[in-house]
Amino acid sequence: MTVCKERVERSFSRAASTYEEFTFFQKQCADDVAALLRSSAVPEPARILEAGCGTGLLTHRLRTLYPSALIVSTDLSAGMITFCRSRFAKDEAICFARHDFDRPYEESGFDLAVSSLSLQWSSNLRGAFANFAEALKQNGELLVSIPLSSSLPQMREAFQTRGMEYHGLELPGKEAVEKALLPEFNLVESEVRTYCESYPSFHALLKAMRLNGTSGGNSGTPPSVLKTLFRECGTTPFHVTYDVGMFRGVKHS
Repeated sequence: MTVCKERVERSFSRAASTYEEFTFFQKQCADDVAALLRSSAVPEPARILEAGCGTGLLTHRLRTLYPSALIVSTDLSAGMITFCRSRFAKDEAICFARHDFDRPYEESGFDLAVSSLSLQWSSNLRGAFANFAEALKQNGELLVSIPLSSSLPQMREAFQTRGMEYHGLELPGKEAVEKALLPEFNLVESEVRTYCESYPSFHALLKAMRLNGTSGGNSGTPPSVLKTLFRECGTTPFHVTYDVGMFRGVKHS
């Protein structure tokens, strides 16, 4: 899958100041990832690598869970990194760096690697997992959450029933994520959780996606098509669901 990283970076950097105001299921997902970490095989990791930290929703929960750990949090977006550096300025044991998880990490020897709702922006999911494995110690643990291809069926239907093409991000299926992970990790947990969101209108949903960056700067849908959808969907409440895969792996020894 090809992802325009420059467009994604701009989208999230512009959204850094508004992200959390227009973020809903992402917060619940961060809570769920943190809950899964409580049963981690690495109960007290000394060094943690986080990919796609965003505004620090999961970073904050990591610090609560592991108060003495060194956390290295990364993100593709310069704006998100600047936001997080300010937010966690008093915590000298959290380091922030701009990094694309499709490239190898400069540091290694981590006990735990985590990522919440970020790896859908990978152009090479298998390569991203290989980069995590290279950064982890032997028997190091990985826990990631990824939106799956069965997400947002309501949005797809809104386009398809009107004979329009949907240009959203191509998301991976559960089996595809497992296949990408298995060369480097023993898969010890794999489940799908569904999150529901409700918006006053279809327009409100798209506005939220723009202001939290998750549109990815997508410009594939012509404005005339969007105007037609806004007019036809009107002010009817619009409900969407996200299917999120939770995957836990242990690096091959």
